Amino acid sequence: MRYKLGFIFAIFFAAFCTCQEIKPAAAQTGPAQTVTTQSAVEISGTVLQSDMQSPLKNVQVSATRGARPEASDESEDGSAADRKFSTKTDEKGHFEFADLLPGTYYVRASHVGMVMKSPLGREGMLVTLEAGKPQTLNLVMLPGAVITGCVLNEDGEPMQHVEVGALRYIYTIRGRTLAPTGSNAETDNKGEYRLFGLQPGSYLIAGDPRRGGGLGENTGVAISAMPGGGPAKANSTVYVATYYPK
Repeated sequence: MRYKLGFIFAIFFAAFCTCQEIKPAAAQTGPAQTVTTQSAVEISGTVLQSDMQSPLKNVQVSATRGARPEASDESEDGSAADRKFSTKTDEKGHFEFADLLPGTYYVRASHVGMVMKSPLGREGMLVTLEAGKPQTLNLVMLPGAVITGCVLNEDGEPMQHVEVGALRYIYTIRGRTLAPTGSNAETDNKGEYRLFGLQPGSYLIAGDPRRGGGLGENTGVAISAMPGGGPAKANSTVYVATYYPK
């Protein structure tokens, strides 16, 4: 009888301990889910074509949390999956990002042959989300501007493999700054280049023979040897970067 009572007591004690271990875990799960639901925010809106004010479908819209405009494609902490969100507009030009955390997001839209109208001079805008305050955006797409030209040397001959890029002035907390637009090209065998996908505005065009293809043939560096069969000596002529307009 004594053994039976001991066995029953052991079963009761084990069941009691199991219940005590399960209750705290269940109590911690509830509040965590409530906080996440209450703080969730959404960004929604419509993408319109500027000239006709008609909705655009199949526009790629992305929202990156905590990113600077120039670093929206990079991950700061290696967890890009929970920082960058992407979707496409439907037939009515509508898009939506749900269950976002509060914070600052860099929102941009891209479509073939078009650029997003933005006061930053880039294809995007900064949006600050607060808990319980959803944001509705109207994004406007413009036809992308194109700049073409030709790079020649002092003899009027075309120069190939020259890196050409478009720069423009932007205003930051540090003042007026000359910044790249991300539109770059390399001259072909005719010395021609084509920069596309540009926002409307004024640009400074930069050409740098030292960057396209590296130093060597057809990049603005000519190397010759000393006459008379003596030891070779580098007699180089180097073209430096130039800008238009000067």
